[in-house]
Amino acid sequence: MLAGNAEGQDAIPRDVLVTSTVADAKTPATVTLDLGKNDLSPQARLELSVTPVKVSPKEGYVMVVTPAGDANKQLGSFSFFPPPREGEVRKFYVNVPRPANVRFDAKGQVELSIELVPVDKDKNLLDSSVRVVGARVVGDR
Repeated sequence: MLAGNAEGQDAIPRDVLVTSTVADAKTPATVTLDLGKNDLSPQARLELSVTPVKVSPKEGYVMVVTPAGDANKQLGSFSFFPPPREGEVRKFYVNVPRPANVRFDAKGQVELSIELVPVDKDKNLLDSSVRVVGARVVGDR
């Protein structure tokens, strides 16, 4: 159950995905989120719904989420286990970007980058790709 709000009711998850692209072996996905201008509680998390577009059983990778243009501020990382099937959607949780640490535009939107990083640093990814199909803030208030 999500934390209750000031009125004692459960918080309602808020959809925040504006746009999304596909992450593949060469290019990270760019995801635009509309987090608004309201402060989020410290308990809030970003739930990302991710689906493989192309699955290569021989390629292991971790998905790393950072603010676009700032790979040094990692918000989280995750991986499929057990291995997914194409089109299967799974949910993962990362930290919500905060205005104190990440650049938001005037509308309260922020861009994130989701990069596929090979588990084996000696092998390059060739065929795998994923898409973020949903994003929402959960556990806020």
